[in-house]
Amino acid sequence: LATCYDRESLDRKVDNKLALQREGQMTVDPSIPLVAIVSRLADQKGFDLLEPIVEPLLSEAGIQLALLGTGDQHYHDLFRRLGDRHPEQTAIALTFDVALAQRIYAGADMFLMPSRYEPCGLGQMIAMRYGCLPLVHDIGGLHDTVQDMRTGFVYSGQSRVGARRALLDTLDRALELYRTDRTRWQKMQLRAMEMRFAWRTAAEEYLKLYGLVRP
Repeated sequence: LATCYDRESLDRKVDNKLALQREGQMTVDPSIPLVAIVSRLADQKGFDLLEPIVEPLLSEAGIQLALLGTGDQHYHDLFRRLGDRHPEQTAIALTFDVALAQRIYAGADMFLMPSRYEPCGLGQMIAMRYGCLPLVHDIGGLHDTVQDMRTGFVYSGQSRVGARRALLDTLDRALELYRTDRTRWQKMQLRAMEMRFAWRTAAEEYLKLYGLVRP
């Protein structure tokens, strides 16, 4: 990372944002909301929802997008074209790179994970540890790990059209909070960074559930 930080030094996170903007050759401006995607590029991960709306988001919502991932060739082509059309707003890396993933988590403001289904999911949990607030579909492990307006943003929608509308509405809600109430945003970041999903924590909860230890 450009700068290491924790809950007691969250103000240093912005150094990683500026470094990521420079690395991705985007406009270097800490006030621009920077949205991250680190994912396999496939329909299961919700990219069919994103396909028709991602370019309008860049044009109208005033965001930046840092994407890292590999997958279906269709989505490689889509994001490659997107990067060519919006070079100052996007950093597109169609590869697998653990170190770059860490820099993206550390530098981004939000982590987008609109999966159709997700039995567990790791990205949202990693993002929270970095103070990168996840925006997720209310399903599976995403439902279990992200709390709306406490540790991230959660949307729900049954049909494809409904889910896409809900995703846009929730992103608008997140961007409005980012731009107008940074104190509350930072409280959410700190709360997200407190979350622990280690097996030790899960094991202790199972022991309590089965009455093997006192709560």
